[in-house]
Amino acid sequence: MACRQIQRSSSSRTKNFDVFVSFRGEDTRNGFTDHLFAALRRKDVLAFRDDQTIKKGEFLESELLRAIEGSRVFIVVFSKDYASSTWCMKELTKIVETGRSLLPIFYDVTPSEVRKQSGEFAEAFAQHEERFKDDLEMLQKWREALKTSADRCGWDIQNKQQNEEIENIVEEVINILGYNQILSFGDDFVDMHSRVKQMEELLDLGANDVVGLVGILKKLLDYREFHPDIGMKVLIEKSLISCRDRKIQMHDLLQELGKSIVREEAPKEPRKWSRLWDYKDLQKAMKINTEAKNLAAIVIEQRPEEFLQERIRVDALSKINHLELLILQNVNTFGSLNCISNELRYLNWDNFPFVSLPSTFEPDQLVELQLRYSNIKKLWEGTKILPKLRTLDLSHSKNLIEMPDLTGVPHLTTLRLEGCIELVQIDPSIGILRELVYLQRTISSAKTEIVIPGTQIPEWFNKQNARSSISVDLSSVMDDPNWIGVAFCVLFVTHQDPTNLSERRNGHRDCIAYGVHNKHLFRKGYLFVPIHFKEDLVAVELDHLFTVFYSREEFIGLLTQDPDKMLDPAKLEFEIISNNSQGLRIVVKNCGYRWVFKEDLQQLHLMFGRNSSSQKSKHLRSD
Repeated sequence: MACRQIQRSSSSRTKNFDVFVSFRGEDTRNGFTDHLFAALRRKDVLAFRDDQTIKKGEFLESELLRAIEGSRVFIVVFSKDYASSTWCMKELTKIVETGRSLLPIFYDVTPSEVRKQSGEFAEAFAQHEERFKDDLEMLQKWREALKTSADRCGWDIQNKQQNEEIENIVEEVINILGYNQILSFGDDFVDMHSRVKQMEELLDLGANDVVGLVGILKKLLDYREFHPDIGMKVLIEKSLISCRDRKIQMHDLLQELGKSIVREEAPKEPRKWSRLWDYKDLQKAMKINTEAKNLAAIVIEQRPEEFLQERIRVDALSKINHLELLILQNVNTFGSLNCISNELRYLNWDNFPFVSLPSTFEPDQLVELQLRYSNIKKLWEGTKILPKLRTLDLSHSKNLIEMPDLTGVPHLTTLRLEGCIELVQIDPSIGILRELVYLQRTISSAKTEIVIPGTQIPEWFNKQNARSSISVDLSSVMDDPNWIGVAFCVLFVTHQDPTNLSERRNGHRDCIAYGVHNKHLFRKGYLFVPIHFKEDLVAVELDHLFTVFYSREEFIGLLTQDPDKMLDPAKLEFEIISNNSQGLRIVVKNCGYRWVFKEDLQQLHLMFGRNSSSQKSKHLRSD
């Protein structure tokens, strides 16, 4: 933490930290240490920092000492003025006394200056000796703490790329934390230490007989407030688990160890267990329609052929109030669902039998919601506040008619809607999802068009122009075997315009029209894209994005469709015009395009989609 006056914090009394960073704020706060804290945060490492962790108020030295005592790894950033701060020196002395892992960073001083207290450090101690001449013993402890710290293996980052050094530092922190975690699982595991010892004796760690257990171990680590990226790495190195094809696989003996621990809670009463993984145990738990206070995770994964063999009534799920993890794969369910745990973090329920989620479902900790092949018609009414939701998968939900308001899901990154053949409306709120990077509706045709809300052309379209047209040079890519097509994007808005009294032209309703032609060609052809205002698919005064994708064959075909007017590949132009009806005015703000290659296909799913719903959705069209 920065070495200056520290304020009282109720959190530092009770909260432990992975890392305590000691630094002189005036020297490094707005540069190196800010980047260091950001890098630690990206790796989910909890670091103590004064201006974030401690509330404003009267300083108590005991608060600082508790924070140090509650930390597991220490990073000390030595700068020129570090030793001049009495708070920094008190911190350092306490840190050295803990005997825990200490990582020294020499920011703008050398290890020798710190070790020998020379240079700026000599001047600082001259002042300390004058101020604390009656407490020379304390000064000697400070000197010894500096020498001990400088003797540790650390980083001299002077004249080096700080970003690279920060990554190395964070990697070392993770390694240390991972080693500590694997040695201290905690007392809440039933006799875990002795069981692990027995397991180590029994396991042939080189064996390949592993049983798939996707994601469960990672969730276990989450529940115990371990760091998955740290703990997982250590377990893999010890051959206790493996990671193949993005799936976590656990040795069968390790899996059985975990199950036996859970069963001990109540051997013949699965409803009292903290976790359920067997179909028969789930049946028993559902039959007893009473509250299950301890149940936190249900994971039932069956083979597809088992789906029709038996059905299970799930009314009792409404009485499991503390469920955090629910996975039901190929489980044939029925009954009623009046409510479901608002503590859920991960919900994966294939063949979900209900037409919507319960109205009381407000899981503010939910990260993934997967309801593939569901009976959902509309996910929910109104707006749900789901601040942590990252993935929403409704693929192959054949009864899904419309998507709900997503304004309460600001951090959604993945939305899967392939196979939703009845989907005819996507709520305009999708346009404000700034973090959405994957919208799967795979391309299936030579040319695909879509209009969605949006305020800015994505940077993925790497050639842009703040006009209604843009020059296109096909000659640069047409001979490249990896080139598969071109994607265009147009940003437009429709305004109310009472002064526009014009009638529709050419029999077309409100629309935008686009075309690819020679720049200097007098007569140009356009394709019209209808804009549906009455159906509320495109809102007036709201920015929208129109995107169109041409396959390689379709685009090259434009050059030769009129033998008398063959187009020059190097002098093409993509242009947008508008056809306005009375009272409205469509304005094109800018446009852009990108040549699409085979390696771009996954990113392209964000722009377009595949399935028969594109024929029904009134703002989507495929040829």
